[in-house]
Order: sequence, then structure tokens, then C-alpha cells
Amino acid sequence: MRLFVAIRFNPRMLGALSLLMDTLKRSGVRGRYTSLNQLHLTLAFIGETDKDAEALQVLQSVPVPQMTLELDKIGHFGQLIYVGLKETPELMDYVKSLRGALKKADIPYDAKPFRPHITLVRKGSHIHQAVKVPMAAMDVAAVSLMKSEFTERGVKYTELGRSK
Repeated sequence: MRLFVAIRFNPRMLGALSLLMDTLKRSGVRGRYTSLNQLHLTLAFIGETDKDAEALQVLQSVPVPQMTLELDKIGHFGQLIYVGLKETPELMDYVKSLRGALKKADIPYDAKPFRPHITLVRKGSHIHQAVKVPMAAMDVAAVSLMKSEFTERGVKYTELGRSK
């Protein structure tokens, strides 16, 4: 199965992200918008593996510190449009610890540098740097191990377990 570790958002943060995507749509940005129930912050992409139980054990062994996520600015990687999150030492240290624990448990993951962002639009037509990002912040309550499946309706994410 295809796995990743992520932070899921509370209703208040989802409301701010919905408002931001509506603003992008009204400014003429076309593309494949991420549905609200699919929005998340990926901390480690594991990919195809049968080590779901081991990955959950690792996730539950790494303490989640008190940390707050705060929306920052809009940006893009090619045609992928995202909203960035302000980097905090707590978030960066947690991701480093989590990835280190995955490596120690011999669970491969994508080792690209971590850049905290939330994917809003894939195959975006263009980007308006002038789009105002709403002020929104959220305290992190838990981190989730997620399964990603390709279906006729698109990608489906299922939570397999959470941090303790």
C-alpha cells in the first residue's frame, strides 16, 4: 500500500484554505483543485510498502511537540500551486526526528528536503502573487499515518492510525 505521514487540519484551518481556494478561482486560476477533505501537510512520503504496522509503530514512538501551524504565502512548484506554512523550529525538529526514526526502522521514505506547504491546485494555469492569504493558525493535536489509493473518482486518503 502507498503510505505517507501527515498533519490533518481542523475545521477552522480548512475554512481558511477553502476561502483561499475560492479567491484563486475568482482570480481566474484554473486547474485541479484539491478537495477540502484531502488537504493535509505531508511530513514524510513513504510510498509503496507493506510495512504499515511498523510505520504506525514508528509514528507512535516519536513524541509530537506542542506546535502551531500558520499559513504564510502562496507559491508554486511548476504547475503545482500551494500555500506555504511558516517554518517553526518545533515543526522542523519533529520532521527530522520522525524521518530519523523511519530510517532507523528501515522504512524508506522520500528524502527530499522538507518544505512545509499545502497543495491547493495541480496543473494550475497561472498564479497571482497578489492573492491575499487569510490569517489562520492551528495547534497540532496529532499526526496521522495515511494510506493513498487511486480510484475511479481520483485519489482517496484513509487514516490508518495516529500518534499517541
